[in-house]
Amino acid sequence: MPPSIAGNDLPPLRGREDCPICHGAGWVYRDVPRDHPDFGRLFPCTCIQDAYREYLKRELYAWSRLEHLAHLTFANFQPRG
Repeated sequence: MPPSIAGNDLPPLRGREDCPICHGAGWVYRDVPRDHPDFGRLFPCTCIQDAYREYLKRELYAWSRLEHLAHLTFANFQPRG
């Protein structure tokens, strides 16, 4: 099981009520033909995209378990030890 992210931080599920695109739903579908790969898929609306990207970034970082390597950078990397 992956480590939980800080405080059960969930992605934004609801959009802004005044959003002219999703009207507060937060998610939209694309108007594409049935044989298109995106048919029936939901996508985050522009009103929540930034918050959703941040959530995904935190989630992937938690799954990667790379926190113990966070101090390493290209600037302090020594290829020969």
